[in-house]
Amino acid sequence: MDVIKLKTPVLDRLTDAEFYEFCQDHRDLRIERGTDHQITIMPSASSETGATNSEINYQLAHWNRQHALGKTFDSSAGFTLSTGAMLSPDASWVAQARWDALAADDRRGFARLCPDFVAELLSPSDRLTDTMRKMEH
Repeated sequence: MDVIKLKTPVLDRLTDAEFYEFCQDHRDLRIERGTDHQITIMPSASSETGATNSEINYQLAHWNRQHALGKTFDSSAGFTLSTGAMLSPDASWVAQARWDALAADDRRGFARLCPDFVAELLSPSDRLTDTMRKMEH
């Protein structure tokens, strides 16, 4: 399956809360939203890529458990950036003080912050230019 990009006036007008509901209604899909409100639906990762991503998340969580400095997240967590984009890095970490500063409601949705650390695994189905653009955000 290739990446599907959706851009229509209806989707452009979705509030953050409506976009969150859209993602919850389609939780079996991997969905992100760009700064231009274009919605991207990505294919599931291959088993091999999933195993590598699992190892990355394990290492990050293990490091965080040893140092107790923040929260770690896997690829199912979305973050709303200051640009309006909602992205889901393959692995990410947020300093505890920044996480604690968020309102409880914001933690339950797509947290309004950029993680302090992100890792993005380039799988065979990913395009380097798209991944680089995502990392720039």
